[in-house]
Amino acid sequence: MFLYQSTSGYCYNSDSIFLYDFAASLKPKGSLLDVGCGIGILSLLLSRDFTLSTTIIDKQKKMLDYARHNFELNKLTTDAYLDDFLTWENSERFDTIISNPPFYDSQVTQCKEEHLNTARYAQHLPLGELIQKVKKHLNPRGRFVFC
Repeated sequence: MFLYQSTSGYCYNSDSIFLYDFAASLKPKGSLLDVGCGIGILSLLLSRDFTLSTTIIDKQKKMLDYARHNFELNKLTTDAYLDDFLTWENSERFDTIISNPPFYDSQVTQCKEEHLNTARYAQHLPLGELIQKVKKHLNPRGRFVFC
């Protein structure tokens, strides 16, 4: 698999690989939504290994551009949305929703790069709000996989 990502910005890390490994063990099928997709690593790996109808969403244009490019580069298809998942106006439901949400506390010293802060700090995608929104987009018996 080929991947483009920023040399000075957010890059995928071991959390992404651990989450992929767990999600893959569940053998996802049907439709997949990757919330806060970043460069698309989770949905790319799952789309490569399983037959899925994949949708990605990220509120950062730079990250979504990387993800779109990575899907094209690897000859995989996706529907992509540049939007904040919490305010996303879409009625689609999915069999699997995956996310590696930001988890650092806002009291921790933040860096000067806003796109890094968005990917790292929980106030940009609060877990409680994420779960409430996921409930609206998850099919009955669907799975929400996150770490």
